[in-house]
Amino acid sequence: MIIKINGDILTEEDKQSFYEIFGNISDGVFIESIMDCWPTFEQKKVKVNETRGIYGNEIKEVLVCPYIFYSVAINSNGTYSLCFLDWKRTLLLGNAENTSIKDIWSGKVMLDYKKMFLRGERKSHPVCGNCGQLIQGAPDDIDKFRLKLLEKI
Repeated sequence: MIIKINGDILTEEDKQSFYEIFGNISDGVFIESIMDCWPTFEQKKVKVNETRGIYGNEIKEVLVCPYIFYSVAINSNGTYSLCFLDWKRTLLLGNAENTSIKDIWSGKVMLDYKKMFLRGERKSHPVCGNCGQLIQGAPDDIDKFRLKLLEKI
């Protein structure tokens, strides 16, 4: 079990207490910041933290989405999405009813997306081009390796 909380509104004492309460009874404890990760998701009453990323990281934009190199989303209806933030299900790769996860993962559509990112073409994609996750929440920056990775795939 993973426990998370919005750290933007906590004091240092609150943060320490949060770790003490949940640290020994969960698999992971995270204090994160609020971010605007998906362009169509409305943040009505919650203020987005504009000084640091979700993990306390520097806010900066990356060209290459690192997630597509180690994850794919399986939706409740059995469809596969390229991205875990694909709430509107616009980045569908197939369906578990007729395609295995192995075939999706090693298939042409997934490979084409990887190549698009590695060529530095993310900003021209109608969905991925506006992704806030890659500004405020990318856990890895592999931009400097993109051309070498492109050669290898």
